Amino acid sequence: MIEMNNLLEKYKFNYNDLKKWNDTCGIKRAKFISTFIENPNIIKHSSKKISLLDIAGCFGPLRRFIPNSINYHIIDLVNNSFKNAIQWDLNKMPLPYKSKKFDIIVCLDLFNHLREPKKFLSEIKRILKDDGYIVLSLQKYKRGGGHLHILDRSFIEKEFKVIKEFGVLEWIFGVNITVITPLIRVPLFLSSERFYIAIKK
Repeated sequence: MIEMNNLLEKYKFNYNDLKKWNDTCGIKRAKFISTFIENPNIIKHSSKKISLLDIAGCFGPLRRFIPNSINYHIIDLVNNSFKNAIQWDLNKMPLPYKSKKFDIIVCLDLFNHLREPKKFLSEIKRILKDDGYIVLSLQKYKRGGGHLHILDRSFIEKEFKVIKEFGVLEWIFGVNITVITPLIRVPLFLSSERFYIAIKK
């Protein structure tokens, strides 16, 4: 087993800060994302049991908001004790899964932190089923917070076809970012994160 404190120190994360984020922003984000996972007009489920991988899912708040019928897996620096949880340094590839294993992969606010985001995106494509979906977010800035890259929609479209895009204000406040941004001074960290749902090309 990886020593979690060593990993958190390596990537300059604080356990208490992670827990606080999980219990506030993480829960709100997970609840919002779950509405898309359950919406058959966006993510079309077959009758078979759905297998979902939550990459960098922290303490796993997403599993609280998805149906029990979905087979939930999580991989993160955090050492979670529940079923199908793997503690892993996400800069280490390949990921410990067979090819074409998952129907849905959720990967929020991770790519900007990785040393090799393009390689990681290809790795996600490897473990996603041909008819699967990826739900991810990207930050369009590079300032603090361990962000190493500036990434946008064109980064995703090298490997996937985007079928839906929305902004961070839409899940925090329920408003369209293009409407509210000109009206008030929105902090950069709020206005720059974009969410995407994509499928294999």
